[in-house]
Amino acid sequence: MNSKKTRLIKSTKTIETIELFDEFLQKREAKFTAVIVGRGALTMLGLNVLDPEHIELFGPILSTEQEKLIAEFRSEKWIENVPELKSDAFPPDWNKRTKLIFSGKALRVYTLGNLELLKWQLWEHCDRADEDRSDIVEMKPKVEQLQKCLSWVQQRDPSPDWQDHVKSEFSKISKDLGFGA
Repeated sequence: MNSKKTRLIKSTKTIETIELFDEFLQKREAKFTAVIVGRGALTMLGLNVLDPEHIELFGPILSTEQEKLIAEFRSEKWIENVPELKSDAFPPDWNKRTKLIFSGKALRVYTLGNLELLKWQLWEHCDRADEDRSDIVEMKPKVEQLQKCLSWVQQRDPSPDWQDHVKSEFSKISKDLGFGA
């Protein structure tokens, strides 16, 4: 196993970064609410996934003040804002299904609801074709959940090969989960 990508039961790196950002905000007397996705969210949920290189913020465009706070904090730890384009792909009420995963003195962190988080991970996996597949398997989705996600992920990219690529990746994931092809 590559030593750079160590699997952890609970990501101390993610938790440490979130706690440091909370302290950072407290010192500046600032408040911040964020929704995170990707491995940062999965590790905060206690899943056994690769420790993320950065924490992905999800949602609408950040305010100028929030961008400045993140930029200042980035000198120590990495937090990345996911383009609004991706958050716009979800139904307008996605934020009604978020889950609180951290509540500090100055920072509250949520993640997407189960189905939206699964869609996100599947989309990211198909888009990047990296080791996200094991993250999806760790989420232990049911076959019905994968079926609900398939057409949504297929609609994310208009390129001619995308739909077949997505079907192929979903087939591999289904097989990994023991659902057959």
